[in-house]
Amino acid sequence: MGFQILLLTYFIVSLVVVQHGNCQRVNVGTSFVKRKGTHFILNEKPHYVNGFNSYWLMTMASDPSTRTKVTSTFQQASQHGLNVGRTLAFNDGDYKPLQISPGSYDENVFKVIFLD
Repeated sequence: MGFQILLLTYFIVSLVVVQHGNCQRVNVGTSFVKRKGTHFILNEKPHYVNGFNSYWLMTMASDPSTRTKVTSTFQQASQHGLNVGRTLAFNDGDYKPLQISPGSYDENVFKVIFLD
């Protein structure tokens, strides 16, 4: 469970950092998305989630020569009204693996969360 939380945190921070400065800024206040009955609410207004899946985001973001593809993907998604992106951190042992061997992780791949 702890590793899953680490990966979820990695993904969320990656989204924020990769999109930093690339999309229109929206002041969402200090609120978080909440639930009211069967609806999501943000700043007392209905909030709708529209998203996409992309298995390759982590791999592309960890390579400076392909990082612009990640930025472009988020920009295009935002232009089409998508506000959630989901990726997987599963690359074990191939090109740019997150997990080099059981229990051993490539710190350079984790550094993607610190992109500016």
